[in-house]
Amino acid sequence: MKSYPTLTSLFDSASYSEGVKKGAVMTHAQGGYTLTRPRYTRPPPLTYEFAYPAMSNADKLALENFHRLDVRGGSDMFAWTRPTDGVTRYVRFVEDDGMTFKAIHHRKNGGSLEIWWRVMVKLEDL
Repeated sequence: MKSYPTLTSLFDSASYSEGVKKGAVMTHAQGGYTLTRPRYTRPPPLTYEFAYPAMSNADKLALENFHRLDVRGGSDMFAWTRPTDGVTRYVRFVEDDGMTFKAIHHRKNGGSLEIWWRVMVKLEDL
């Protein structure tokens, strides 16, 4: 079982949120009433969203490689420690929207270029 990588960049606790995926499928009938059925055979999964406001390029590459190579684009599950209570959850990246990277700052440091990233991460329970 893979684990979420240990990063030196800190996530922004103000950006952290949890949610519950919609657990019902609704159909509206002509008579004005609504039919519902469960979407899942188990309780609806929890979702987690958080951001790293200033991630180093090294951490960005580590997280990107974890997503692309270790969990194959988000198709495999992995262990992640929830920051609110320290409990390990088994999660995956949300389909099509699991991570976004935005370059926010760059500067020359000696002969090399330093790039800093704002990274949004979206996970869901399995």
